Amino acid sequence: MVGKLLIFLVLFAVLGSLAWWYIGTNSFVLIRLGDWTLQLQVLTGLVFLFVVIWAVNLISYLVSETLGGRWAARSRARRSSNCSRKAVLLLFSGKAKDAKNHFLKAANLKQEPIINGLLAAHSAIESEQYDRALNILNNIKTEGSAADSALMHTKAKVLVHLNRLAEAESLCKDIKAIKFKDARTDLLLLKIAEQRKDWPAFQSLLPKLRGTEGVSLRVKELERRAGLSRLRKPSMSREEYDEVVATIPAEIQNTAEVVEIRTHFLIRCGASKEAEKLLREFLHKEWRPDLLRDYVGIPDVDAEKQLTQLKKWQHRHGESPELLAVLEELSDETGDWRAAQDYSRASDTV
Repeated sequence: MVGKLLIFLVLFAVLGSLAWWYIGTNSFVLIRLGDWTLQLQVLTGLVFLFVVIWAVNLISYLVSETLGGRWAARSRARRSSNCSRKAVLLLFSGKAKDAKNHFLKAANLKQEPIINGLLAAHSAIESEQYDRALNILNNIKTEGSAADSALMHTKAKVLVHLNRLAEAESLCKDIKAIKFKDARTDLLLLKIAEQRKDWPAFQSLLPKLRGTEGVSLRVKELERRAGLSRLRKPSMSREEYDEVVATIPAEIQNTAEVVEIRTHFLIRCGASKEAEKLLREFLHKEWRPDLLRDYVGIPDVDAEKQLTQLKKWQHRHGESPELLAVLEELSDETGDWRAAQDYSRASDTV
């Protein structure tokens, strides 16, 4: 708008100067069109040229507001809506790659390009095309803090998948500057700490995320995965083991997978009695016949007491192939061969 005003002022100044010069001058311009010759005074010709330019601009404006503007905009909006509708249906039907292409078409039609761009990136993430998703996000131009936050969060999520953790952490800090209380960003920081095995940072983030609506289930899964990773650390000392167990919540400590890992560690440390007690108490609370082989495999424990405990479980839970097999094995070890034969025949009929 300002540019058009400047052009008009310049033309007005030029015409004013020529008009001043024209007052005392009878100057003419000859315009030849084929066999025709048109004679115009200079000022008259300039005014005619100005009127023609103005008329062309007026016609161009009217056309842009109808054929090239409103009608074209309606057409683009209609095509963009169709692309977006198809993309959403494809995304929810599990065809994320095809959905991404339709969202990109919708974004290129300039109808809600930010929304469609973010949806295209999400579809690329769903189809595990993380490099493609990052490229889409880098080409999105945003306006406003809400759009900036959404874009940065999605980009940080992609960078975590690409293991570019330093860049992801930097973006998360930028998001926190915009939205200080953002559980989703804290969840990303928790994932970064877990991938880096930065356990002090991991533990510092956990308290405010436990029980937070919308992220609690993912936090619980991350906490379980981190606990398993820490317990599986090779050459871990007993002090480190005790520290890890103390930081793992009880509902994770007492899962079959964690109990099995803890049992094996205690056996390696020579704490067989502690391992036997841990596994026995777990089996008393949660009956898992597949762990009975680990139970009878604990060294340096009283086999007679284990046999008594196994018979109690037999009375409580009934017979299973795993239970009969370990009963046969322990009966044989303790010298009760008749009982071992009975358990062997019983296991053949189960």
